[in-house]
Amino acid sequence: MAARVGWVVSASTLPHTEMAVQPSPEFSMRLSPIRATLKTHSLEEWFWRLVFVGVVCDFLYLGWFIARSLRAR
Repeated sequence: MAARVGWVVSASTLPHTEMAVQPSPEFSMRLSPIRATLKTHSLEEWFWRLVFVGVVCDFLYLGWFIARSLRAR
């Protein structure tokens, strides 16, 4: 938060033409998927993410198991 306040203070002293070059804080937040992921605190969202990961892992394991059993023959 302190860095954001410092950016706002320094941006307010710049001329209008130089301020257009500076990216907005909202734009930089959109570039970080990790920050966006950490902002979602809904229990239901995390539940469905875990279900999705479980289904993907099940299919990967099933593919590995089929490939292994076919190779053994």
